[in-house]
Amino acid sequence: MQTLDFVPDVEFVRAANWYVVFVKTFEEYRFAGRLQGQLDADKYVVFVPTKDRSFRKKREFKLHRVLLFPGYVFVASTDDPEKCFETLKPIISGNEVAFKLLGDGENRRCAAVGERDKALLARLMNKEFHIAAIEAVEIGHSVVIADGAIELLEGCVKKINKYRQTVDVEFEMFGRKQVVTLALDVVERKV
Repeated sequence: MQTLDFVPDVEFVRAANWYVVFVKTFEEYRFAGRLQGQLDADKYVVFVPTKDRSFRKKREFKLHRVLLFPGYVFVASTDDPEKCFETLKPIISGNEVAFKLLGDGENRRCAAVGERDKALLARLMNKEFHIAAIEAVEIGHSVVIADGAIELLEGCVKKINKYRQTVDVEFEMFGRKQVVTLALDVVERKV
């Protein structure tokens, strides 16, 4: 797994608007490095979010760092969307690995990532824009749902499937106990 040649400023990224560039798969890091080199570092920070994925090798589970969103590069900017679009569009158009700057679909201009989605990702990612595997969740632990339709609901872990990255959580719902299967990365251990 490649890494970026520069160290992005995490606090700047958390405070700025996020935009997304669609690029060729396996070209994310190369494009991110080139893009950062062409942009004003005081107004733009380019990053590629990653996560841990477990895989089985010789009857053991191992963690491997993979891209959280393959084919996408994130750009944090303090510029407004119009200025950001005018700055990024010529760079993306003249690049063989970048396809387009994602927009809102209506006026074909770039659209910032929603505040709720940005807040969730920012909370989950560390300083390297990496979401570490949740090793601390075990059967019997109390957990809180971090995202989705049942966000902030508390429950008890009944089963963990590390291979599929899922967890079965038991909740009190509709006057009875319900077991719901969720992605491992949307549950947080209740402290």
